[in-house]
Amino acid sequence: MLAKGGGEIDFVWAAYIEEPGPAEAIRYGELPEPEPGAGEAVVRTEAVAVNWVDTFVRSGKYRTELPRPFVIGRDVVGVVERAAGGLREGERVWASTLGYAGRQGPTAERVAVSADRLHRLPEGVEPVGAVAVLHGATTALIGLERVGLSAGERVFVHGASGAVGSAVVQVAVERGAHVVATARSDEALARLRRWGAAEVVDTREQWSSPVGVDVHWDATGAIPLAEAVTSMASRGRVVVTARREEDPVPAFDLYLRDVSIVGFTLSHASHEEQARAAREVNRLLAEGRLEASVAHVLPMADAARAHRLLESGQARGKVVLVP
Repeated sequence: MLAKGGGEIDFVWAAYIEEPGPAEAIRYGELPEPEPGAGEAVVRTEAVAVNWVDTFVRSGKYRTELPRPFVIGRDVVGVVERAAGGLREGERVWASTLGYAGRQGPTAERVAVSADRLHRLPEGVEPVGAVAVLHGATTALIGLERVGLSAGERVFVHGASGAVGSAVVQVAVERGAHVVATARSDEALARLRRWGAAEVVDTREQWSSPVGVDVHWDATGAIPLAEAVTSMASRGRVVVTARREEDPVPAFDLYLRDVSIVGFTLSHASHEEQARAAREVNRLLAEGRLEASVAHVLPMADAARAHRLLESGQARGKVVLVP
């Protein structure tokens, strides 16, 4: 095939959709090689994470501007093939803000990315393990920053075996908090103890939310807001990053208990917040203080299967796609 100027058009293999829809709408095929614009680098993809938000964008549940066709995904680790913005060819980099607001996702052999969205990955950090923590860690860092977590505060994390919940535990422990965390498998409970959670709750047994909590982070969205608020200490903060569509806000209890609810989605974080979080992600990765449980490493050609694994609840850990 010829380009307008008469030259050959190169192609890359990519997982993409033509229109929002179910996982079956994902196609794997050839798309034109990405042409970098001003300030954009070309990155050869090594690993792409599959996040819940990716399924929301793909299905149309999360409404955002999408190019057509739209390459799916958000988080990527790869190697710079064409440099820009002070980056050098051959450097390993990562990004976690692709795939929404008009930007293509990274589930392709190569992707063009604005250099100011790329961060150098610390030496010695392995791509699959790194990409698995990016979304959760960035969410945890910005969310805990927004609620002003202080050392010694009591943090309750429900659903602490998932990508976001596990990152909240690790970041909160690193910040000196007293962390109470829930999980429902022996393996996950052991990880929480190893990460330094002060109290670990097995939700396979009868349990109830702890009381006197300074920060309440339900990564599952299953605990009603009314129940969360009644468990809070005075001036406690409830972080909402996952929630059922209908969950009444207990306004009177907020007033009586001097409690605040902080709604937060990573997609709306400012560039400055993202930059601060990226520096912390790199520090924690370099120190070996961030990790995630990876359940499946699949080829990009299996992107539709990866989305089905997540949506069906069969993935007991992170799903990562590789070329």
